[in-house]
Amino acid sequence: MRTDLGLEDFTESLRALDAELDARGYQGELEIRALGGFALLAHGLRESGYTADIDTATPDLTPVERAAVLAVAKALDLPPDWLNNDVVMGYDGETTWDDVDALDVMLEADYEPLDLPGALAHVSVSVATLETLAKAKAYACEDIGFGRTPKDADDLMEVCARLGAHELSEAKAILPWLSDPEFSVARDVIRARSEGLGIDPRPSSSAVIADLGLAAGEGVHADHPMGDDAQGRYGAR
Repeated sequence: MRTDLGLEDFTESLRALDAELDARGYQGELEIRALGGFALLAHGLRESGYTADIDTATPDLTPVERAAVLAVAKALDLPPDWLNNDVVMGYDGETTWDDVDALDVMLEADYEPLDLPGALAHVSVSVATLETLAKAKAYACEDIGFGRTPKDADDLMEVCARLGAHELSEAKAILPWLSDPEFSVARDVIRARSEGLGIDPRPSSSAVIADLGLAAGEGVHADHPMGDDAQGRYGAR
């Protein structure tokens, strides 16, 4: 199964998905709002091998859409959930636009269209802006229910650098929400990294869990796209 995917691989997958939907007589538009590793790829902040899926901030797929995603996964040797909305955690096993709206409000989310080679008849793709990705990664650093790894801090620093912020004062000027009390850990991460300390200032929840001898999934779920090592209601990897 292919997991070291780059932007060209995902482009191929999306074109195959569009063709599969067409072959199934699909008349609608499958909207993808990418938030996570694929968005970082699209912004040129990552290369192949960073992520194996596209995290989309949208409601649950319809049965036809889900069947098409699985058909593409089988044809191209992709993970069955190569396109998923785990980034939005709905209630009672269902994710709706209300859940998506709540995430959008939390992240002050904004998305921009992604230009892909050739026209897609049934699939539209947009990616989270750098500002949205910065806030998603700042939340990941805060350990609000789903853990933090060094990769989240790396991502936050690289997004800030792309925005022109190389130290905390610059980041706070470009991202005013960073001054809010809830982002104290994110500020500490940016301060520590920009001063060349090379370490995160506080232990992640995953480290605390390890110290307590708890297995992944006892209080924190694994493999959430925002916080890397745990699954909560909001976030993106």
